[in-house]
Amino acid sequence: MLSKRAMREVRWATNYFFWGGMWGTLALISIPLLFFLDGEDRLRMTNDYAAITAGISVTLLLICIVELHLAASRAKKRVEDVTSSSLDHDVFTAQSEVVSEFFFPLAWLAACIALSCSLLLTGLWAAIENHGPARWVAWMTLVSNAFGLLTLVAAYANRAMNEIVRAMARLVVHGATNSDETASSEEDSPVPDS
Repeated sequence: MLSKRAMREVRWATNYFFWGGMWGTLALISIPLLFFLDGEDRLRMTNDYAAITAGISVTLLLICIVELHLAASRAKKRVEDVTSSSLDHDVFTAQSEVVSEFFFPLAWLAACIALSCSLLLTGLWAAIENHGPARWVAWMTLVSNAFGLLTLVAAYANRAMNEIVRAMARLVVHGATNSDETASSEEDSPVPDS
């Protein structure tokens, strides 16, 4: 049977993983921006680069739209569950779960906006005759694709961690039920005569 301390440690690990992922995302997005500010001729928009990034943007945009819809549905259901429950539950735990349910719809929305802008600017760049290097468009497509990909990975990692926490909570409940049943069956069983 797992203790409350073990469950706290799992929750701490989940929060640590979440915030570590957020700092990692910030670092991975800021590195290309630093190269953009420092290096003048390092990244240029070419026809091949435009085709590759447009394909990645369309794929990520499709995934983002579907995930945004699913995440919004889950958040709405979670709010309904929390508001309809009795006051016997831990308000702070429920509140933190609701906040985590609302973070990813906002992240998906931001990724959809960034990817849409990136895709439109890439299409505009490709439509211009004798287009130039358009370094800022190249950097924007890189950063928006990185943000979309990191949002995707973070969302699935968060979902996996939530499943692990739920499974451990079920183990705690199941372990407590089994230990109660074992204790009651030992009390009811007759003691053999020696």
